[in-house]
Amino acid sequence: MESKINVAVTGYFGTGSSAVVDLLKEYENVLVVPYENQSYEHNVLYHHGGLYDVCTLLSRGNTLYTSDKVISTFITEMKRLNDYNYVWFGSYQKMFGNSFMNLVYEFVNSIAEKREDKTTNHIVKTRFSVLKAAAQFALHLTQKRRFSNYGVKYIYDNEEAYCALPTERELYDAAKKFTSGYFSLFDNGTENEVKIFDHIIWPGQIDDFQNCFDDNFKMIIVDRDPRDLYILDQHIWSNNAFRKSKAHFPADTVAFSKEWKNTLVEGFKNPNAMRIHFEDLIYDYENTVNRIEKFLGLKKEQHIHEKEHFNPKDSIENTQVFRVHKEWEEEVETIAKLVPDILYKFPYDRKPEREKMFADDSMGKVKI
Repeated sequence: MESKINVAVTGYFGTGSSAVVDLLKEYENVLVVPYENQSYEHNVLYHHGGLYDVCTLLSRGNTLYTSDKVISTFITEMKRLNDYNYVWFGSYQKMFGNSFMNLVYEFVNSIAEKREDKTTNHIVKTRFSVLKAAAQFALHLTQKRRFSNYGVKYIYDNEEAYCALPTERELYDAAKKFTSGYFSLFDNGTENEVKIFDHIIWPGQIDDFQNCFDDNFKMIIVDRDPRDLYILDQHIWSNNAFRKSKAHFPADTVAFSKEWKNTLVEGFKNPNAMRIHFEDLIYDYENTVNRIEKFLGLKKEQHIHEKEHFNPKDSIENTQVFRVHKEWEEEVETIAKLVPDILYKFPYDRKPEREKMFADDSMGKVKI
C-alpha cells in the first residue's frame, strides 16, 4: 500500500457494520479512529445541517435566502458538535482544540461571503415573564387550561449573515478540502495506514457524496437478511435492558418490507464502494475476507490477530434468528413473500442458541 486510505464502514440500522470494524481491527496497519475499544460514530458529515445538507442544498435550486440559512445552520451545528462533549460522537474541542472549527470556517469562507446584516435563519426563543406565568397559572386553576409556555416568544437573530453562490466545482473542491482536513485530524504520524471511520456517511449517500472525497476514501456497506433484522428489532433488541430506545422499524410486516426495500441502495455507481452481507462474514468467511483485503489493498500477512475480534463461530449465533421461535413464523413468511429477492441465501438451516447471541450492532458484544 503506497498511501493512506480512509474507510467508512457503514450500514443501515442494525445490519452488522461493527462486525466489519472488528474484523479490520485485526490488521496490523489498520487504525479505528479515534478509539480502538470504545464506540464512536463520525456523524459530522450527515449530521443535521452538515456537509451533505450543504452540498445538496447549495447545488440544487440555491438562492440568496437559501444559502444564508444553509451556511448559518452549518456553522451552528458544527459548533454544537465541537463544543459539547458527547463522548461517542462530536467532542472535537476536547480532542483537537480549535482545529475542527478552523476547518469549518475555512470551508465557509471559501464558498461564502459574509454580509454586514444578521442571518435570516430565524431562531424562536422564549423570554421568561412573571406576568405571563402568573396568568397561565390562574387560567389553569379557574378554567383547567393547560400550560403552554412561561414567557414571550421572540425572534433571535444573532448569527452572521452569509451569501453562498459557488459553482459546482468550487463547492466540491471546498468539500474535498474539508473532508481531507477532517481525516487528517485523526492522523497518528504513520505513513502507510488504513483509518476506519465508523458511520461517517449513510449507504444512500454513496453516489451523491462521492464528489466530496478524494480517491483515497472508500466505503464498505453492510447488509443483512431482512427477516433477522425485523425479528431482532421487534422481539429482541427492544426488550434488551441495555438499550434505551424502542423498536426502530414499523411493527407491521408489510410496512417494514416496503420501507426496507425502498431503503436499500443496490445499483450504486461509486467505484470506491463495496457491499457485503453480514452473513457472508460467517458462512463464506475466507472469500469475504479476501474481497475486503483486495478492496482495501491489505495483505494476508498483515492479518496478525485473526479471529481475535471477529470470530464467525461466535457470530453465527446472530444469524437465522428468525428460526428461534415458532410464533414468529407468520411474520417471517410475510416478509419472505414480499421481498424474496433480497433474502440472504443461507447454505444450510440452523437454529441459533439464544443464550449465545450478542446484543444489537450499536452496543458491541453484550450477551442478551
